[in-house]
Amino acid sequence: MLAVSLENPVNQAFSVNPYITKAHFKEWTESGVDPEIIKLNVKSLVGDEVYQYLIPDPSSVTKRVHPDAQWRSIRARYGHLENGGWWVDGADPLNGYVINQWGSFKPDTPRNKHNGFKAVENKKIKYEHPFGVLMRAIFLNVPLHIWEKISKRYDVPLPPSIKRDVYSYSDSVDEYIPSISFWEWVQVNNIPVSIVEGAKKAGALLTAGYVAIALPGIFAGYRKSRILENGEISERALIPELQHFSTPGREINICFDYEDRPVQIRSMDAAINGLYFLLLEKGCDTRITCLPGKEKGVDDFIVAHGVGAYDKIHAALTYDQWIAWGLSRLTGVSVTINQEFLGAMRLPNGEKLVAIKSPKGTGKTELLISIVALRISLGLPTILITHRIQLGQSICGRIGLDYVAEINDGNRTYFGFGLCVDSLHPESQAQFNAQNWKDALVIVDECEQVFWHALTASTEIKKHRTEVIDQLGALFRNALTSNDGGVILLDADLSNLSIDFVLGLAEVDIKPWIVLNAWRPINGRLVISYEKATQMLAVLEDEIHAGKKVFVITQSQKAKSKFGTINLEARWRQLFPNLKILRIDSDSVREPGHPALGCISKLNQILTQYDIVICSPTIETGVSIDIQGHFASVWAFFQGVSPVNSACQAVARLRELVPLHVYAASRGLSFAGNQSTSYKSLISGQNKVFKFSLSLIGFDGNNYTINGTALTIWGNMGARVNAGMKDYNTSILAALELEGHTVIEAPEENLPSESTEKQIAGELKAMKENNYIDYCNQVSEQDIGEMTISEYEALLTKKAKTQQERYIEKKYELSLRYSVDVDADLVAADDEGFYPAIRLHYYLTVGRPFLLERDRKVVEKILAESSNRVFIPDFNRSTWIASVATLELLGIGAILSQTDRVFRGNDEDMQVLLSKALQYRSEIKDLLGITISKNATPIQVLRQIIKKLGLKLKAGGRDGAGDRQRFYTIKNPNDGRLEIFSKWLAKDEANDNAH
Repeated sequence: MLAVSLENPVNQAFSVNPYITKAHFKEWTESGVDPEIIKLNVKSLVGDEVYQYLIPDPSSVTKRVHPDAQWRSIRARYGHLENGGWWVDGADPLNGYVINQWGSFKPDTPRNKHNGFKAVENKKIKYEHPFGVLMRAIFLNVPLHIWEKISKRYDVPLPPSIKRDVYSYSDSVDEYIPSISFWEWVQVNNIPVSIVEGAKKAGALLTAGYVAIALPGIFAGYRKSRILENGEISERALIPELQHFSTPGREINICFDYEDRPVQIRSMDAAINGLYFLLLEKGCDTRITCLPGKEKGVDDFIVAHGVGAYDKIHAALTYDQWIAWGLSRLTGVSVTINQEFLGAMRLPNGEKLVAIKSPKGTGKTELLISIVALRISLGLPTILITHRIQLGQSICGRIGLDYVAEINDGNRTYFGFGLCVDSLHPESQAQFNAQNWKDALVIVDECEQVFWHALTASTEIKKHRTEVIDQLGALFRNALTSNDGGVILLDADLSNLSIDFVLGLAEVDIKPWIVLNAWRPINGRLVISYEKATQMLAVLEDEIHAGKKVFVITQSQKAKSKFGTINLEARWRQLFPNLKILRIDSDSVREPGHPALGCISKLNQILTQYDIVICSPTIETGVSIDIQGHFASVWAFFQGVSPVNSACQAVARLRELVPLHVYAASRGLSFAGNQSTSYKSLISGQNKVFKFSLSLIGFDGNNYTINGTALTIWGNMGARVNAGMKDYNTSILAALELEGHTVIEAPEENLPSESTEKQIAGELKAMKENNYIDYCNQVSEQDIGEMTISEYEALLTKKAKTQQERYIEKKYELSLRYSVDVDADLVAADDEGFYPAIRLHYYLTVGRPFLLERDRKVVEKILAESSNRVFIPDFNRSTWIASVATLELLGIGAILSQTDRVFRGNDEDMQVLLSKALQYRSEIKDLLGITISKNATPIQVLRQIIKKLGLKLKAGGRDGAGDRQRFYTIKNPNDGRLEIFSKWLAKDEANDNAH
């Protein structure tokens, strides 16, 4: 019989055993844990002593038999534990913070995992916990000097009564007096805490000055739903000790291990989701720390990179940002390198799909030069795909390929060419057919943005999207299955999504060869963040006055945008008439006689001639400005148009690491689908609208095909974009920090006074209004005479256009759209979203009899032009019937038919409207893009919905006495829509009669 008491150790007094082997002590110190923390919490166990900690009740392991038989059974199963290991416990927050009688044991000789009765090869159980006892969290005891460090970090004073000798371990002390007040101090002061997996990781974070709670496993933070003995189902809930610390407003950071194995990633994501929403219910401000790898745990990361590196990523991500980060993962890396420049990196023979993730400015494009040269020398073709014409031309010039615009039928090259993804169809200038390029090497530079553009752009590609997707699939399939072909993907933000897109479209199953360049600049840029765009503009203009040359980035070029390229240029030409200013946007680079015409391929030669350079997203990616010592700083006005990764790409075009000044809107503008950050919700929403539309049209659902890969990647990339848009400012700054840059807030002393800021805001507004009025007048005054549709289409496809030609193009487009004379007011209204609003209003009212036939013809045309292939997001944007049917379900058509109607919140139909709106909240979000609050009033719902039609409510007075109801009327829009409706109606009636 073992020499151990059968009395339950829970009833025994536990005293600290100061013994810890050198090996165990070394293991903890190598994880970056303070020696005092180790001495206070860790002990080495061997032999029978192990059972006192791990088998609190022998009868729970075996049936109640003779004690000798019990221990024979226990020893047969757990005898390996007697070889020794280390034990860790800590304080018990549920029992007055005394020493906990539950802990974790790491055996020196772990046992195998079992699948049923069979041992799983190479799978060991690394940690053991008390048998038959529910899992708990570990709260390590903390020595005074660590407590002081945490006190300074969070600026929370220590309690006045603590005594140093009580909280520091000494070999002369026979029994440890636990630091019961530390965790109580943390709890009472609502100090931020981190949740990690494993006690060593908690020790490393405590050593770094962060409060950390250790879970014995990623799912150990909460109890799952289960059926109780009485048949009831218990709700999922946090474990009691986490509930104890989950107080409202507390910042809780989840920091689990780095993983790159798909199964483990899915488990970790599920665990984080479970914890996050339970903590959210408690009112906690929950953040997430994502370790970048290759170090698995936070302890290893801190040891490898230092506390300063961890400080930059600690609690960096909100939930939505974490979603975006998860969808940006790159796993299955074949080779990890750390090089400032890729150089002529050798690619292995036989690898068909090569994916390279390397930071901005590390020479990804230069890497292609030798690859393309070798292909040409061997007589093998190369196809380069980009998402912007100007950038494609620039890259082709650098790597030695022709660009498709430079090739005519008499000069067709067999060595391949570069082209924009929009042109991947037979009707384009490229007359592209993937079957002609079976042995091609396909290179997709900035692939994440190329593929997102392919799936979402509203440019000419929209008419050919299904064909482009098919051609991409055939091109990738041929390249990956031929002897001499292959695919190379390059992007600083490369993720699994791009690789999945290629393999899914190609319908091949091969393992990609993935290169991760882990290099980061030692210091990076200094990034100065501004709360207001006008503040940054004032500081920027002070820099210009001081003689500094500046590189300015903005996300708009239209005259209606205060911070667009046109208005910034106009303002600075007034303020700085003697300076040389260059505006680079999609208009200027194609305008004959403009200094920016054709500048993309020679930026390094041209830009040194200018004091101020203003850029739109035209050069957001794909160009490398290598000028040194010319520009003093980069200034970025991010209004929320481009996705977060595109914004970060834009500021990296100037390679010199001069200071970067950033204003970013708090919330972005360009959401995908129903704005969800869940790819499942995005895809589900699109499918609901699609199926509803088909059912209303009465269309046979068997006559079309859907590319599942394209829709899935659209959903995943869309969820990532939406996550960044929801918290645009912090997402951009967090992304810049992860790239190795240092972000600070603009110093108060550098900011303009309130009066100066107001003056600048007023000047900007006046200039924008003057420029925009001039633009609207210029468009409306153009003479389009008897211009034909063929002449208009020829103008559309023209590569270089004068400003007047752009005005003519715009006026003809509006005249086609509205069927009325185009005046300046209509130009402005169209820019504000007038068309979709009144089109919906028209089909809800006078145009309703023609809607079904209209949408049926649209569907037939889509299928005819795409050989019965459907890309659901495009389909949904092309049909109106589902939106109109939703408005009819809500009773909006009947409401609008009551002229001079007065509305009150307690009206019967208003109550019905509210009830239906709440009942169909999800569908309204998907079909109309309107978010109905659970606490909305009837009038708020009515206001939201009629806004979709371009209508507004006008508040009146209040009724009578007592519970007086405010009443409302719908304002007469007086925007010319009735005349437009009559023209549309006449056209629809004429078409109907013709058939």
